[in-house]
Amino acid sequence: MPAIIRAGLDPSQSLLHGFSPAIPLIGSLNVFINGKGVVTIGTDYNNIHSNVLITHNMGEATTGSLNVFVNGSGVHREGDLIQCGATAGVAQPTPNVFANNIIPG
Repeated sequence: MPAIIRAGLDPSQSLLHGFSPAIPLIGSLNVFINGKGVVTIGTDYNNIHSNVLITHNMGEATTGSLNVFVNGSGVHREGDLIQCGATAGVAQPTPNVFANNIIPG
């Protein structure tokens, strides 16, 4: 099962996307995993990343769990998509909080 993404900690997996990894800067203000705010579908990563030629805004977390929610939105997990085309990743996976499997789309 994939780990849930936490604000300020878990970087995108952007190498195949061609851009440097970047972390979501904003998460839930009232639901935390191991002290970090939970990132949910629709949360703006509020960050940019770049390659050798250009820099772009990452945009929102666009996919996540269909049945595990925080404040009414599905949790964003390792392997879920980000608006710019990168996927969510984890730096130090939480050993104790997971949310169902990712179904390839």
